[in-house]
Amino acid sequence: DQTVVGGAAEDLEALVAYVKDQYQTRATVLNVEGAFHTHLMVTAAEKFRPFLEAAQFHAPRFDVLSNYTGAYHPPDPAVIRANLFFQIFYPVRWIWGMQRALADGAGTIVEFGGGIGWGDPPAEKRANLAGITAKAAKSAQREVVYLPAINVETLRAAARALAG
Repeated sequence: DQTVVGGAAEDLEALVAYVKDQYQTRATVLNVEGAFHTHLMVTAAEKFRPFLEAAQFHAPRFDVLSNYTGAYHPPDPAVIRANLFFQIFYPVRWIWGMQRALADGAGTIVEFGGGIGWGDPPAEKRANLAGITAKAAKSAQREVVYLPAINVETLRAAARALAG
């Protein structure tokens, strides 16, 4: 239903005007804090790499989807580390991952992330993927439980739901 692109603000403004003019359809600039998942984030990824290298990784005990590949992370910690590095500046393959999870019978979707909105503290953020998760589940004719975990309050609520 949608295509998301990222880049420099002036380029996006030109693209919005072009899409409206050429295709008579709506184009919207999303309220985000940066050009995440674009080439503009390569420097940030390079600065993040030492933290990834220092972090201890183990093979996942359950399936974890990768935004970089759209598939499950493999058991190899080195590949997981590389996937996390590349996802910073490569397009998100989120819908591919969601389709994979739904096809495999997922019944609970937990969104971990920073949320969206302009507030500094996480408490001022709201979930990012609620609508698109519901749409993907409907398309796959699946009922799912969606749990956002984007700040302390929602993380605790998701933990209670998962434990209960």
